[in-house]
Amino acid sequence: MRIRISVKDALLITISLILILGSYFRLKDYEIRIERVGWRPFIIVNNTAAKKYEDIAVEALYAKDYTKALEYFNKQLKANPKNPEDVYHNIGMTYYYMRDYNKAIENFNKSVELDDKLISTYFYLGLSYYDSGKSISRARENFEKVITMEGRNKVPEMVRISYDKLGWIEELYGQHQKAQELWEKSNHYADRN
Repeated sequence: MRIRISVKDALLITISLILILGSYFRLKDYEIRIERVGWRPFIIVNNTAAKKYEDIAVEALYAKDYTKALEYFNKQLKANPKNPEDVYHNIGMTYYYMRDYNKAIENFNKSVELDDKLISTYFYLGLSYYDSGKSISRARENFEKVITMEGRNKVPEMVRISYDKLGWIEELYGQHQKAQELWEKSNHYADRN
């Protein structure tokens, strides 16, 4: 004997099962909605806990409450966010502002391992190496990536500062002409944007 179920009934059964299983797996931290793409329904699940933790952490970061920011960024990581590379970047930023450059470098490197297209991560990784004095060659490498890469978060001010820092690195090594050229590019880039 075959049972025929309409698409509408199948969808209702599916939604019911998701809601029942969701309550079992604590879906209170998730938002579930159904969207139609063309003729096909898709179930969209958003992690509201991760978003809530991110909002609290970013607010704390802007308020310079770095301990609270770190606490909530780490909670966000445990809540399985969509983009953990962004969370590692934000943790790195927090450590950078705390002037704990070693931990900043560690977290920026984790971010780069997950997504090597985040230009702002390379920028702050370069700053962390530069400001710590830990590795000027690694600072140079990261600033050069900022200048040459194309990516989703290329900010003109980051490019300008990267040229400027590269100029200071060249000056440090006694390359006065090269430093001057880089500073001119920094000024030219600032004037263009």
